[in-house]
Amino acid sequence: MKRWIRGSWLLVFAFACGEDDPVQLDEPIEVLTYNVGLAAGNVPMVDLRSVPVTDALVADSADVLCVQELWNDNDYAYLAGLDAFAHTQRLPANDEEGVACIPGELDPLAACVEAMCPTAQGDALGICATNDCGEPFGALAPGCLGCASEVVMGSATSSPMDVRSECEGTEGSRYIYGGTYDVAILSRLPVTAHESLVLDSYLVTASVEYAQVQTPTGGGVHVFCTHLASPFRDIPYGGEFGSWESEQQHQADQLVGFIEERVASGDHVIVAGDLNTGPMGTGYEAIRESIYRSIVDRAELDEGFATSAAADCTSCLDNTFRLEASRATLVDHVLLGGDLSLISAERTYTETVALSDEIDSHLSDHYGVRVVVGPGE
Repeated sequence: MKRWIRGSWLLVFAFACGEDDPVQLDEPIEVLTYNVGLAAGNVPMVDLRSVPVTDALVADSADVLCVQELWNDNDYAYLAGLDAFAHTQRLPANDEEGVACIPGELDPLAACVEAMCPTAQGDALGICATNDCGEPFGALAPGCLGCASEVVMGSATSSPMDVRSECEGTEGSRYIYGGTYDVAILSRLPVTAHESLVLDSYLVTASVEYAQVQTPTGGGVHVFCTHLASPFRDIPYGGEFGSWESEQQHQADQLVGFIEERVASGDHVIVAGDLNTGPMGTGYEAIRESIYRSIVDRAELDEGFATSAAADCTSCLDNTFRLEASRATLVDHVLLGGDLSLISAERTYTETVALSDEIDSHLSDHYGVRVVVGPGE
C-alpha cells in the first residue's frame, strides 16, 4: 500500500489537535458530494459537459465539495487555479507502467470491435467496447488492458486503429485514464491539515482525500472524500483480491482504518463520496449493502442523507445517461461522525441543462447530495 503525505508537520498537527482539543464545528457548514461523470468512453458527451460541470462547481454554494470522476487534468487544474477555493487537493497521476500489448494480443478485441462497433469513435467506442466486447477486453494482460482502456476512453476521437498503433509494442499505464486519480476536495474554507491515501486497486486508480477544514470562527471538522471500486459489468476481475466486490470491501476496510488513524474520540467527522454501495429505500434498491454497513458500523457513523427525509436514489432510472439495464440505487453519501447534527439534506443537480441547441441532458449520470451540518445539540 502506498501513501502520500502532504508534509509531515501537517500530519503531526492533525494528531496534536485530535489529542488535546477536539476537532469540532462551532457553526454550520454546507457540504456537497457529486460524481460529475467526466469519464470519457464511459459516460457520453464529456466534451460538451466539461465546461458546464466545472462552472456549476464554481457557482455552487457549498463550503466543501467532494468531487469524483474529475478525471481530466485540465479540468482539475482550472478549478485549482481559481480564487473561488481556498484549498484544493487531488493526487497526481500514478505513473506505474506495465508491458503494453504484444503482437497478436489485440486480435480478439479488434475482431469483436470491428463486428460490434464498426463506426464507433470516442465515447461511443469506449462504451461499445466495454459493454459489447467485455470478454476479449478483460482477457488482455494488465498493461495491455490499461493502454487499450486509455485509448478508447481517453479521447473523443479514438478509433479501433488507434488502439493498435498506440498499444502494440509500447509501454502503457496499468490503469485507465493514464493512472489519473478522480477524487478531489474543493474547499472555500481554510484547511489546517491534509493527506492522501492511495487505495489498492486493479485497472482503476482509487484514493481517499483527507482534509481538516477550519471555520472562520475557529471550529473544525475532519473531511474524508473518496470513490470506492465498482464492478465492471463485462470485464473480468484480474486483481489480487479475487473479485471486484472483494476489492471494494478491501478499499472500504482501508477507508475505515484511515479514519480511525486520523480521528480522536469526540471529533466531528464527515465522510463523503460515491461509495458504490448503499441501503434500500423507497424507489431504490440496496447495492452491496454489507460493504456499506461495514463502513457505517465500524467507523461509528450516522448515515446522514441516507436516513433523512430527502433520501432518494442518486443513480436513478430517470437520468439521461442511465442504461435500460440499470437499477435505481443510492450510492452517493454524506456520513457523519462525532455527534454532528444534520440540519438539512437534499439531492441536487437533478434537472437537465441545455448543452447545445439540440441537446438537453443532466450534467452527470449521478445526482449530487447536499447537506448542511452543525454541532450537535
